[in-house]
Amino acid sequence: MLDLRLLQNRLFRSMMTTASFTSAAWLGMLFVMPLFLQVAQGATPFQSGLTTFTEAVGVMAGSQVFGRLYPRIGPRRMMATGQFAMACLMLCLTLLDANTNQWLIRGLMFILGSTMSCVILPNQAASLAQIAPSDTGRASAIMNAVQRTSSAMGVAVLATVLALVLPPGSEETGGPVTVHGFHVAFVAAACIALVSSFFALRIHDEDAASTLRRKVSAETEAEAEAVALVD
Repeated sequence: MLDLRLLQNRLFRSMMTTASFTSAAWLGMLFVMPLFLQVAQGATPFQSGLTTFTEAVGVMAGSQVFGRLYPRIGPRRMMATGQFAMACLMLCLTLLDANTNQWLIRGLMFILGSTMSCVILPNQAASLAQIAPSDTGRASAIMNAVQRTSSAMGVAVLATVLALVLPPGSEETGGPVTVHGFHVAFVAAACIALVSSFFALRIHDEDAASTLRRKVSAETEAEAEAVALVD
């Protein structure tokens, strides 16, 4: 059973809310993009996989950068910025059409993966900041349940959008109407990401102060060195 009393903690609750919308937007987009490549552009499943997998490379590359920035910036600004950038990039996907070069799509997916790492890293770092060690396992269970449920919801929502917008038999014909249907789905994913950025702005960095100790320690050492030089 999930220990829902842990959601009474303000930081943990805010992180879970933000993570739920982020996962919905992200996994929903990852569901729609291969369909766009195969239906609208006529790509094979193998080609669509090679095109979309660059987002994983972007996540790995971005985590190396944002891992160093997190102690200085904190979760609130980093997550809100990452989710807003993600929403903007998802809106840029509406510019794609049946003739768009797949290398351009790979580049967009790589950047999208980088923005996702800007959200994942601080979320993982700060979510358990105020959770007692004895409750870590229960909190992790809630995190996994939220992520899986919200991911399924994101896929379901965008699949419903596609079903409502795409005309019958479009998976065989393609064309402008089909492309427009995928554009609507990308806009829906962007809207979900924007909602997530709104909840990220409600996070209080001071609640995650324990995860920012490296920043405080560096500042303390710098002050101590300055005092020593003056003496």
